[in-house]
Amino acid sequence: MEKYLILAMFLMGVLPVIVSYIMFQRRISALKRGEIKFDYFRTFQQNQNQLDQKMVAANRNYTNLFEMPILFFVVSLLFLVQKQVNEFVVFCAYFYVALRWGHTFIHLGSNKVKKRFLFFVASLLILLVMWIYLLGKIFLIS
Repeated sequence: MEKYLILAMFLMGVLPVIVSYIMFQRRISALKRGEIKFDYFRTFQQNQNQLDQKMVAANRNYTNLFEMPILFFVVSLLFLVQKQVNEFVVFCAYFYVALRWGHTFIHLGSNKVKKRFLFFVASLLILLVMWIYLLGKIFLIS
């Protein structure tokens, strides 16, 4: 079971790499179209209404991938260290990763806020379940 959890962690870890590539491409495109000047990257400050919205979405999504997903990596590592990995944990991990990939797909695509929010909340709830389950395994079962 441990190897499947590690694979889920890898799939979550590769997402920022993909998003960073998309972000880079969108930044280059905005530069080429003259929508931003190179100096923008010194402070990342410019009137948000003047920025390409797809570039802003990619920037924001990349930042998102270093917020809540960090708690996924921590809880996954704790499951591994505590030798508490089972089918339920692996299911939750893949469900979480799928929801985060879906969130990114929506954010970088149609960017429908309500749909994106549902994916975010669902991933947050799965993460909460993982943490509660881990605490239960450690404090109630051991």
